[in-house]
Amino acid sequence: MIGARKANARPRRASAVARLSLAYAVVFIVISALFFAGAMHLVAQKNRERLQSLVFADSRALKAKIDEAPAALRLDIARAIVGARIAQGKDRVQYALVTPSGEWSGNLSASDVKVSRGDRLTLTTRGWLSVAAIDRVDLGQGGYILLGRTQDEAGLERDVMGVGLLALALAGFVAFVIGPMASLRLVRRVEAVNQACEAFGAGDLTARAPGAGASDEFGALARSVNAMFERIDDLVGGLREVSNQAAHDLRTPIARLRSDLDTVRAADTLDQARTAAEAAIAETNAILETFDALLDLAEIQAGSTVVLSPVDLSLIARQAADLYRPVAEDAGIALVLDLNPAHVTGEQALLIRVVANLLDNAIKYCPRGSTVCVSVKPVETGVELAVSDDGPGVPAAARNDLLKPRVRGTTSSPGLGLGLALAAAVAARHGADLQLGDGPQNRGLRLSLTFAPTDPVA
Repeated sequence: MIGARKANARPRRASAVARLSLAYAVVFIVISALFFAGAMHLVAQKNRERLQSLVFADSRALKAKIDEAPAALRLDIARAIVGARIAQGKDRVQYALVTPSGEWSGNLSASDVKVSRGDRLTLTTRGWLSVAAIDRVDLGQGGYILLGRTQDEAGLERDVMGVGLLALALAGFVAFVIGPMASLRLVRRVEAVNQACEAFGAGDLTARAPGAGASDEFGALARSVNAMFERIDDLVGGLREVSNQAAHDLRTPIARLRSDLDTVRAADTLDQARTAAEAAIAETNAILETFDALLDLAEIQAGSTVVLSPVDLSLIARQAADLYRPVAEDAGIALVLDLNPAHVTGEQALLIRVVANLLDNAIKYCPRGSTVCVSVKPVETGVELAVSDDGPGVPAAARNDLLKPRVRGTTSSPGLGLGLALAAAVAARHGADLQLGDGPQNRGLRLSLTFAPTDPVA
């Protein structure tokens, strides 16, 4: 039992949203870190250049004063200036006086100064955020003054580092806290749609994806999935209805067919057998005709016919009328046409078949001397195709039932009762409005289909 449950358990899906969120978080953190490092380097470089310019300006001023003095007095004057400046603590500058004999004096020790290749001087710093600058003023005869400036506080660098670390902390919080929460919410919405699809695939045709009311991409996905579910539900319902109709409506014809075949088998004479066989053939043709009509109706309702295209409704009505004009003349019925050019979007074969069915019903139920009118004209809501007669008509209470499959005007009426059902299916396929009303002078029956107009083909 446990093994069966494990076998039926759905494997846990790896979340593409979570992976993508994590990837973006890593990229964001790396970019933030690079930006932070670049900002730190830029600030340190600018600070170093500022200190160097201050030191250079101070050394040039000091050199100008010393150059004005006689060469023999320069060392003494330099010692006095350095001592005075150290005593004043001016601008936090460090000084060192180096005599020709190599003696050091001042607040800048020899251990703080490094001489690199090319006699380049550098001043050591005590902190990794500190910056320093140094310059040299020659006194002649091997003596010189060193001026150094150190920014041990590195306040600007510390501020930048603080802001950068705060930004990295926020990035990490967004990446590893907010990101997973947001991705979990998105994954739940996608998982809800997946669960609806799985339930629908398992046979629950009432299952629908939640969140269709949202105005984002997931709401659009849910609406599309639900529209697909509803379409499949309609098709399955149509198939079930066709199957039920076929089982119900063909039971009696098949029973009569079997009775005719039994009569053929038990016939005593050839004439009796021939008569029963002809009845069986007629019954078989009726069964096949019923099957074809039901399949056609199901196909139209499923929308599996050709693509709609602009057609002239007046030409379609004229073609159908030309087909039934000889039939109307034989039945003693006048066929009147009132056709105006009108273009709609539709399937020509289906529309011809609908007009033909309507004419067939009108001619079939109207007595001799009646008039059947076919009209195509523009109306306020679009283009109207109407077939009306002045025959016996149909009671208003029973008109809507005529649009259902296998419903006829009377139990003795000929036909399969699918003509108006086919018209209703075609109207739904074309988005047309189907209406049944009274014929001319409140006599007979008038059936109209109102289509949305379209531009004619160039």
